Amino acid sequence: MVAAPDTRRNNKPNTFVSEEMGIAGHNGYNALMPVPHLLTPGTPIASGRTAEIYAWGDGRVLKLTRADFPAHLADQEWENARIAWQLGARAPKPIEIIEVAGRRGVVFERLDGQNMIQCMRHSPLLIRRYARQLGSLHAELHKIKAPGLPSRHQRAAWNLERSTLLPGHLKAAIYQLLAKLPDEDTICHGDFHPENIILTERGPVIIDWEGCMHGNPAADVARTCLWIRSALTFQEGPGKWIIRQLGRLFEQAYRAEYTRLAPGQLAQLEAWIAVLAACRFQEENRREIKHLLPLIESISA
Repeated sequence: MVAAPDTRRNNKPNTFVSEEMGIAGHNGYNALMPVPHLLTPGTPIASGRTAEIYAWGDGRVLKLTRADFPAHLADQEWENARIAWQLGARAPKPIEIIEVAGRRGVVFERLDGQNMIQCMRHSPLLIRRYARQLGSLHAELHKIKAPGLPSRHQRAAWNLERSTLLPGHLKAAIYQLLAKLPDEDTICHGDFHPENIILTERGPVIIDWEGCMHGNPAADVARTCLWIRSALTFQEGPGKWIIRQLGRLFEQAYRAEYTRLAPGQLAQLEAWIAVLAACRFQEENRREIKHLLPLIESISA
């Protein structure tokens, strides 16, 4: 949830949305539950690719799924956010699921603060501090067990099937690699990155739980590493060298802090990076393929 108007995700290179959408229907969230119906949401205070955020009374916001995205995304987020919050994760409290003007959405408590990316833009010299904070939050999250959530393995297999730009021999090798990787019951956010961390007076809060699942913590860290590389390290154009160096610095500090707090958890990290990189071989991510291919070839050789 976002409290102040901003440009969250509007300039984000990739949002990993296809994975969240696909597994939602695959796991039955498209069986929509009965919800209250209202007429109009008003004017959004923030927006993203799949949803818009509206002020919704005192201390609340409404995250309303866009009309051109599957309605079951709201049901998926409601269920997953409720589980995460009940298990003690740093999640905003989900209050109810409703339908407004034919669109489904979730009402959350309102968070007053900026996301971590916005804070880094204001204080770029503190990039290492924010990276360490991200690693600390992720290690803390992975202390929680959530076997009732969807499986990380199943989600990866579903996406590999749809990675139409991945050469057949590499897809076969990645399927074999995935079969060897452990599938644990640790909660995995599925989209854990600085834009989904809101820094509030009460401390950092993690938002956007629609894609959370259970699995190996290294898989969740791998996804964060790929987000960092997509947002920073893979950048092209003017100033790309500086942006790439900042991306490498951020990832290094994030991983170091996570490893310090959760030693031994990342033994399978490079393998999971290869698997999740392979899951991105879809048309919408074509610009990244030249960067992703070496990650796959190095592990599947």
